[in-house]
Amino acid sequence: MDGELYEVDPDNAGVTLNIDDTAPALVPNFGSLGGDTIEGVGSNELTFGGAGDDLIDTVGGTGGNRLYGQSGDDTFILGSDDRALGGAGDDRFFLLGGDNTITGGQDMDRFWIAVADIPPAANTITDFESGEDVIGVAGLSIGFDELGIAQQGDDTLISFGDDELARLLGVTASDLTAADFAFADSVTI
Repeated sequence: MDGELYEVDPDNAGVTLNIDDTAPALVPNFGSLGGDTIEGVGSNELTFGGAGDDLIDTVGGTGGNRLYGQSGDDTFILGSDDRALGGAGDDRFFLLGGDNTITGGQDMDRFWIAVADIPPAANTITDFESGEDVIGVAGLSIGFDELGIAQQGDDTLISFGDDELARLLGVTASDLTAADFAFADSVTI
């Protein structure tokens, strides 16, 4: 951005601002009080969804993003190497890449750890609550009995064959049951 300052009139809903420069520090993006769709989050961006049911998509980016859904039932579509915090609300996380760190926040959250493909690396979920939150697997034609669920120190590792899907921090593997999981042929984002 070469030291340039960009100003947008918040009362003019028709304004679109596209910035293509790669910034060395986190670049802030802010949603509104309503439901927002924030797509094209690149790399090293700091994104706040605000109030409302927001959709935040980082699949085309190169990682290093910090994403905050805040209040509302938010949907996150994550690429790789991002950090996401859902906040208050029943949030959904679609983990299409790997090496993400996800905190669902308050209320019931769904963490889709595999959607049609195995992620390239395990994703880390920091606050999974058995009996409240749900781990989802879609498009792989597998069920609960085909998953590996193993204790590793204080954490639980979920795998399929030799592929690690997710690490649940502070969760005891023996506490997880089939009721903590959802399996589907497909899932609508």
